[in-house]
Amino acid sequence: MRLLTFPPPFTYAVVRLDPVTMVKDLGLDDPATLAEVKGMSPRKYLVYIEWPAELPMPNSRWCKYDINPIATTLRPADEDSGVTPDMVLPIHPNTKHAHGPEPVRPTPSFPFSNCYHWYFNTLRARIRVHKAGYNESSAIFQSSLAVNRRFEDAYHRSIALLEKRGEMSTGNDSATSSIPTSGLDLDSSEVHMLSELYRRLAVKHGLLTSMSPEDSYYDSDDDGGSDDLFGWDPDPATALLPLLDAWIDIADHISEDEIPSPVDFDSE
Repeated sequence: MRLLTFPPPFTYAVVRLDPVTMVKDLGLDDPATLAEVKGMSPRKYLVYIEWPAELPMPNSRWCKYDINPIATTLRPADEDSGVTPDMVLPIHPNTKHAHGPEPVRPTPSFPFSNCYHWYFNTLRARIRVHKAGYNESSAIFQSSLAVNRRFEDAYHRSIALLEKRGEMSTGNDSATSSIPTSGLDLDSSEVHMLSELYRRLAVKHGLLTSMSPEDSYYDSDDDGGSDDLFGWDPDPATALLPLLDAWIDIADHISEDEIPSPVDFDSE
């Protein structure tokens, strides 16, 4: 049995958001804020873990990954991205997609019979160090190349739909360098003040990288001109990424009738 500090890439995992730690890390631990956050009830979600966005180190607190939440239904249409409900990929033993691509077949066998990958459904998150380690023998692997190849038709169809409408989606990063403010009635100066406050908190509490502040090489005078080959450069958006606990022995942590929609994950 080999125990890993972080989950291996190209595997499925059950994850759960930790909003309390996210706000505490930023120093937002006043009673009112904590009471509101503790009132949340984060659910467990099934995801596919792609390649890490940084090279994890022994002293890393988390590792950034691109992940794909897994669904049990067809997906909602997204006209702005040229996405239609049938742009899904069954995971064997699920074969319920009469005109879609051939199901992918993870190794070892996938324990659920009702699951799909959704096209254009990637987001970036932080997966925390697991104190007990991740037992590699529990992992269920799936080649990302096989997933991408089966989505080639969806890709070409989405491009054709956008071209037909006379527009191409530029897309947005899953995390930005400013605080999300879509639900707030703020003018531009107030948005700037919130963004600057967040940046100062992230710097103060050492949340620009996965390494703890005493181990980080971050220099506030650095002009950020490196190529960041290992994903270690300080990034003010890091603390905005969802902080997740993860388990790769998926059948022990969720059942197929409990798997929530990726739409719910986005809402959390």
